[in-house]
Amino acid sequence: MPTGDAMNLTLQSAADGGLTLIAPFPFEIGRDSSCELWIGNDPEVDLFHARITKDPAGDCFVHDLESDNGTLVNEERVTPGQPRKLTQGDRLLFGKSGYTVNFTDAPLERGVTPDPAAAVGEPAASETGKGSDKGSKRNRYVILGLAALALVGVGFLIAGRGGSDEPRSTSEIVAEAKPSTVLVVSGNNGNRNGNGSGWVYDADKGLIVTNAHVVDGSTEFAIGVEGESELRDAEILGVAPCDDLAVLKVEDTEGLRTMPLGSQSELAQGDRLLTLGYPGNGTTQDDLQVTDGVVSVVQTVADEPALEDADFAVYPNVVQTDAAINAGNSGGPAISEDGKLIGVNTLGSLQTQNQNFAIGVDRVKEIVPGLAEGNSRGWAGFGFAAYSREDLAAEGVYLDGGALAVTSVAPGTAAEDQKFYVNDLVTYVNGKRVGTRRQYCSALRGVESGDVIPITVLDSVSNYARYYDLEVPFE
Repeated sequence: MPTGDAMNLTLQSAADGGLTLIAPFPFEIGRDSSCELWIGNDPEVDLFHARITKDPAGDCFVHDLESDNGTLVNEERVTPGQPRKLTQGDRLLFGKSGYTVNFTDAPLERGVTPDPAAAVGEPAASETGKGSDKGSKRNRYVILGLAALALVGVGFLIAGRGGSDEPRSTSEIVAEAKPSTVLVVSGNNGNRNGNGSGWVYDADKGLIVTNAHVVDGSTEFAIGVEGESELRDAEILGVAPCDDLAVLKVEDTEGLRTMPLGSQSELAQGDRLLTLGYPGNGTTQDDLQVTDGVVSVVQTVADEPALEDADFAVYPNVVQTDAAINAGNSGGPAISEDGKLIGVNTLGSLQTQNQNFAIGVDRVKEIVPGLAEGNSRGWAGFGFAAYSREDLAAEGVYLDGGALAVTSVAPGTAAEDQKFYVNDLVTYVNGKRVGTRRQYCSALRGVESGDVIPITVLDSVSNYARYYDLEVPFE
């Protein structure tokens, strides 16, 4: 049946009855964390399994993306390259995950994801939006916006199974890891915004790995080494905002030691662990600190808050631990008992005790080598925070969907060249409506360093009265 532009398309899960609103189009389905419908617990679903599109007449179609196990509509397999039109009541099967198609023009009931893809309305002139403090808004999201997890500084030293008959003492492990663990300080115009932690990826080249959210919102960076009072200037080399990883480079490499990389296959549930980093404490000093715990889960997915917080991205591979953490350790190392890194610490629990997460080293090995070569992933030089329609309205800006507020513009990047400004609102990326971090990541799937991508910006300099369509080279 024709759906029409006013009709809502939803999929109802056969497993739990949950509803998913299909928007914006094209709508990706798969096991990759950037997909709009993320099916992470079904191993028979491909990373990029299927796509749903809508044509100008309002009809919706499902496309199979050459998946291994196929996409089925009413038990008939969809041929790649030959999309199948969807009708009321169709039964879809992706791997082992089943859904029922429903078209409705009725108001969406509670529990259905709001439509973030509604057309942008004509923005009203704002007297307060231009001067709003986006950094403070971002911090509120960090502390309050995540229902189960918070982006906090986590400096973990995770100890896996040692390889020697004579295990080293804790003090020996810490002493060896100190030259590989650094303080990361961020700021703007000479003012310190805050700090996180990092670890040495390549001592000879001066390469430091930290979280993307540590560098987001700032344009000036420095690192601190244990035992030294002076900071060393650093610059951004590569950023992957959808994986929350970044690489900094320092010219002064004296005393740095490369952190050896381990493997999650070397870990076992219950392994003892230690943590290193620069969390906040009861002093004004930047002191390297150590805590310990165990590996709770060797490899899992951190995804639940992504359904509730627009600024949260899914982490497809994290190590869960019960190690104590405090704000300020984001990006710090998680290493095994033999001194090898097994994670980059990123998430801490707010509502549950002793549940904290580090980006798994196997994922780090996939992402960081490219960043270390200066090839970012999904980064054009601007940091951002996701704002809902209600948040924007509170600032005096009225849009029918959310937007991404620019929080920083890195010097010498495409964002600076294209004249992005802090507080600008990004509404479309690569032809797709973006109001959440997940939508941003989905819009840039497959984009490589050097690709030129269209981005629509609602300009803060014009008091949110004008849109600009920019062609932006990605770093």
